[in-house]
Amino acid sequence: MIMNTIFDFKRAGLLIQRHFIERFQSELMFWGIATICMMFLRNNIGGIFGFAIITCVVRTGQFFREIHSPTNQINYFMIPATQIEKFVVSLLYTIVYFWTMMLVVYIIGNISGTFVNNLLANIGLVSDILGIHYSSLDWIMFDSIRNGNDNTFFLVFLAILIIQSIFLLGSIYFKRNQILKTCFVLIILTVFLVIIGAVEAKYFLADTIAKHSEMYELEYGVAYKQGWGAVTKIVSRIFFYLLAPYLLLTSYIRLTEKEV
Repeated sequence: MIMNTIFDFKRAGLLIQRHFIERFQSELMFWGIATICMMFLRNNIGGIFGFAIITCVVRTGQFFREIHSPTNQINYFMIPATQIEKFVVSLLYTIVYFWTMMLVVYIIGNISGTFVNNLLANIGLVSDILGIHYSSLDWIMFDSIRNGNDNTFFLVFLAILIIQSIFLLGSIYFKRNQILKTCFVLIILTVFLVIIGAVEAKYFLADTIAKHSEMYELEYGVAYKQGWGAVTKIVSRIFFYLLAPYLLLTSYIRLTEKEV
């Protein structure tokens, strides 16, 4: 029988089991704290998404921390699993598992928080001192998703996926302080792109755009503006859609290089 050296679901399952066995206590503690946080943030949509994004960045940025440890990296690379299996498991753990658990934690925290709030509100002295009032069970996160359009939800999901892809690459690339170094690189790149864009627009494109705009506006009117805007929108969307797959592919290649 020929051994599957690309991807095997059994090996991937054992690798997932290994992650949960080694991190059981820390996972239990983390999701317990997350549930308590959701009890307080249950009616604050900005706080809910802010907490979720920050924690997903931290967890993703630390996922491959052991491959940089002299004592742990040999054990990690000696695990009987292919690099594709290890990388797919990292995506399942940091994306699918994390956001599923975050949804479960939100539901539990919302119900528990509302129950505790109303329990304290029925105690006259406590409610007067703490200013607690009776509140109904609201599902603000589901309401915000339902009231928004599908395109907005997809773009938010894609933006979060890009953020996670960036920090996953940072967790593989940097040996120490992966999160801080990744944030620093992001800031530097953002400032650099803003400067380049501003200089290019001011010194190289301003006159050209003005002349061409004048000429085409006289001939074609509003059609030129609409056509130029459509092209720019398509290019930016292609870049936005391909960024996450590119970052994930780069992360996989970098992980393979680490093993070699």
